[in-house]
Amino acid sequence: MKIDDMITTIKLYLQLYLMYAKKIFDRSNDINAKAMILISLRYDDIKEIINDILKEKEKFYELVKEGNYSEAYIIYKNIEYKYKIAEKMLLERIENLVKIRALELSKKY
Repeated sequence: MKIDDMITTIKLYLQLYLMYAKKIFDRSNDINAKAMILISLRYDDIKEIINDILKEKEKFYELVKEGNYSEAYIIYKNIEYKYKIAEKMLLERIENLVKIRALELSKKY
């Protein structure tokens, strides 16, 4: 996967996470569910990972221009690793929001 595609994908997942959290929060009537959403809502660590990937992307392109492909490959693998971590974290957080909504709906009916 291209580095730019990784960055775009993570940003889209982050937007989906924030949009879904806001949507659930607005629809929720249960104070406990709203508190759980607010407690679980965190994304600063994901933004840090995106910033790290952007910094390493610049290093990667510099190394490729210089012809230092072995170090560029190591940086690419590091970027790919950070991408997978961020993707896994965001998908787990979206899943947790779905669980919170399902718990609230099960209490309602």
